[in-house]
Amino acid sequence: MLEELTAAGDALRIALDRYSNACLLVQRSFAPGQTPRMTTPQLSLRMDDEVQLITSLETKLLRARAAINWSRNNANTHLTINDLPSELLAHILDLVCRSHPCAQKEYSALTFKKKQTNPVAFSLVCSHWRTVVLNTPALWTHIDISTSNILNKLCLNGIARFHLSHVGRLPVHLHVFDSRDFPAGNFGEYNEIPYKQIAQLAGHVSSFYLDASRAFNYSVHGQILSTFLQNSTPGRLMRLITKQNQDYPDSDTTFIGTTDDPCLDGVTVDLTTKELDKRMLGVSILRLNQLYPRWTSHAYRGLVELRLAGLYSPITESELVRIFRSSPNLRLFDFGFARIKSSCPVNSLVTPISLSDLEVLNISGLACEKLFSLLRWIAPGTKPLRFGFHQVLYEEMEVKKSIGSFLSRSHITKAHARGLSFLQTIDLLELSPRLQELVVSNSNLDSSDAAQGSMVPIASDSCIERIYMVDTSVYVGSVTALINRIGLTLREFVFYNCKFFYDGAKIRSSKKGLMLERLRQNHPRVEFIVRGEDEGSLFKDWELDA
Repeated sequence: MLEELTAAGDALRIALDRYSNACLLVQRSFAPGQTPRMTTPQLSLRMDDEVQLITSLETKLLRARAAINWSRNNANTHLTINDLPSELLAHILDLVCRSHPCAQKEYSALTFKKKQTNPVAFSLVCSHWRTVVLNTPALWTHIDISTSNILNKLCLNGIARFHLSHVGRLPVHLHVFDSRDFPAGNFGEYNEIPYKQIAQLAGHVSSFYLDASRAFNYSVHGQILSTFLQNSTPGRLMRLITKQNQDYPDSDTTFIGTTDDPCLDGVTVDLTTKELDKRMLGVSILRLNQLYPRWTSHAYRGLVELRLAGLYSPITESELVRIFRSSPNLRLFDFGFARIKSSCPVNSLVTPISLSDLEVLNISGLACEKLFSLLRWIAPGTKPLRFGFHQVLYEEMEVKKSIGSFLSRSHITKAHARGLSFLQTIDLLELSPRLQELVVSNSNLDSSDAAQGSMVPIASDSCIERIYMVDTSVYVGSVTALINRIGLTLREFVFYNCKFFYDGAKIRSSKKGLMLERLRQNHPRVEFIVRGEDEGSLFKDWELDA
């Protein structure tokens, strides 16, 4: 059928072209200066016949168009969601659940009403959806528990039991959180934290997330973590996350102790070190804030992701080296500590540890003076690397000395540098020839530095394509000097929540358009974009702390 339609259409197109040309030839024969000027009887009769033929063809073409339009409108090319196979519908619902898995933000004491989680809500749509949802264990793997028994008894306990009854043998993702409007430790019969429920669930859990949105309370949050670890199944836990509100920092280093190695100022679980190590054996993702296993723990072995934040006391260089050697497949390392105790002299020759899978390295919390002590041990592979670091106010970092050798042996394609001067930015670009995108934030790009930097020859091997200036004081002269330094590869220059200066004077908002126009005239290959704080960032897709 389709082949016949195609063949007939092609033949019709050829015939119409030929017929149209023949009719035009007749028309041209009657034009001034052409012959014959007189009409023969045969030609007149034939033209009468052709008019009738054309009218007949118009009718047939209109009928054909109506048939094709009707067929197109009635062709069943668009399925409803219930026409999809059950497996595909289940997969779609699973994607929705993963995008909004938890109930933490759904409850307010002022406007409280019980809200269903996604899989429960889906099961109420229709009988078909209910059958699919109740027979898809993957939709029920996320379980929420609050530190408030009020909220648990009002709502979450029943939901948790319903999830657990449908999850089958799949591992559970357990999220224990502080609720803003339902604080832990309330009065009367609700005064107990739900340790019993956590203990019952722990054996099924492969991912545990302790989310302390207030100050970390060791008698509450520490005991919750202890209860979970004591009742977890050895080897089942794959991901451990602890988080606390950064508005409540703690100045002390706090560890998870054991019965044979207790921690007096932290948390001690009722397990031996060997028993705790068995429970941490399968962990590949650690995101820790405020509370950490001992640095000698097996928890740091075989990791693919390690985020350490909230520790204000130093960690030793040898302890970090041991962690790197224990996790050679590390893909993400986020180091939020301020200090490292160096155990090797700065001039000591060390053999960098191969981390060939490393894709993200964020050391923005580390003091500049300690960058070299850490980076000299890391040898990334050929994978594109995202790199972030921070120069604190009043520090004067020598980029080439502190991180130069690391930059030269790394395949850094995206970097986020905080607090850099113009010349430090130039050094970073010079030492990172593979760099494609650079974010410079919380900086002051002084035009006096730009005057010096403009004398530096243009790098012929630069491949930088985008530069983002964020929360930065930008001198227009420094922008021009930076573009001249980079050369022809730069395509986009974005300013986000920046202040602009020219000849030492701040540029008013009304004059920013004129400034941009001049930049565009001087650098027509580059697209310049200015955004305010309320317009959203353009580099959220690769932020290091995402």
